[in-house]
Amino acid sequence: MRNAWIPAHTLFLRAMVRGKNEPTPVKEGSPTMSKHLLTSACAGFAGAFLALGFSGWLSPSLHAGPKSPEAREAAARAMMTLEQTSDVFEASADAVAPAVVSVESKQRDANGKTKSEDFGSGVIYRPLPNAEPLVVTNLHVLGDAKPEDIEIFLADGRAFHPTRIWKDHDTDLALLGLPVTDVPTVKLADSERARIGHWVLVLGSPFGLSHSITHGIISAKNRRQVGMPGNVRIKEFLQTDAAINPGNSGGPLVNLRGEVLGINTAIASYTGKNSGVGFAIPSNIVKWVATELVTYGKVRRSFLGVSFPNSFDPDIARNLGLNSTQGALVGQVHNNSPAYVAGVRPNDVILEFNGRPIEDENHLINTVARTPVGNEAEIVVWRNKNRMKLQTVLTEYTETKSSP
Repeated sequence: MRNAWIPAHTLFLRAMVRGKNEPTPVKEGSPTMSKHLLTSACAGFAGAFLALGFSGWLSPSLHAGPKSPEAREAAARAMMTLEQTSDVFEASADAVAPAVVSVESKQRDANGKTKSEDFGSGVIYRPLPNAEPLVVTNLHVLGDAKPEDIEIFLADGRAFHPTRIWKDHDTDLALLGLPVTDVPTVKLADSERARIGHWVLVLGSPFGLSHSITHGIISAKNRRQVGMPGNVRIKEFLQTDAAINPGNSGGPLVNLRGEVLGINTAIASYTGKNSGVGFAIPSNIVKWVATELVTYGKVRRSFLGVSFPNSFDPDIARNLGLNSTQGALVGQVHNNSPAYVAGVRPNDVILEFNGRPIEDENHLINTVARTPVGNEAEIVVWRNKNRMKLQTVLTEYTETKSSP
């Protein structure tokens, strides 16, 4: 669809591929690095920058005049801290870059003619200790392309067609099989340990420029209210201000330890280009999806059997006797579903699931989906201005069932 004037609170979200896709309007294995080096470099960056700027000794060629021994010593210390910071960035990039790939795909019409070409990124990962290495990327980079219409370009110059494709529409993730095993792989971080303000790197092929690196910070976590084209249901993005552009889709978001923290997936932008608001699928979701796909050929997700109304605002919460909109307001309970068996009713507010406080309906969807099929579940609901505990057994989600 074409760009259009839209309300200020609405953003353009572009699937990041270098192709002809138009923006969709939507709402709202690492090297050993010393802990001392990480701490001193990160903590001292701001001080070093200020010291260099205010001392006026950034470079002898830039400033004239007398230079006291104290000023020279301060400038030298500041420069050393900045160089140590650069070393950390370099080591992190070096740990991941050999495993970053470029991905190209062709979409064909019914007559076999190429109707579009898309470009993206990916990273080589081993889902299980004894499993073959696979490329993790975004499903929207591939579209409906067949293996012979997909090409993977490795950092060492080799190029291959995938031997197999695994797809998960609910998360926009895909895995590509490789015909070789002598390839570098990455380590995935625990994304639960990511903190707002932590530095990160983005690696990939923006605009087809392979082996590009940008840096920024984690701007926010648990972004669930991000509209996505297609059938993406599981949304719990990391947000970053690191430059992400068309072609970065499927590439890694990396922490300063050289571990993959997420898979870059989308940006919010009025122009379709980087505006400092990018989204990455957290590595813990990537681990779960990759393991399920390789082990079972699909991602098994649990099903509760409720649907939600269009809104749960403060006025509705107050009418129900709640002082916040924390939780998931139930609009409908599906017959014979686990929620129905447990006794969940319309207008209940699900406050907790298996002891975990529920923030909103998307949080509930994600939490239920990742609970093993067949497990017992304890649900705490708010009904008639009282808390109630309910019990049920979860069944498997299928496309014919409503979520979660």
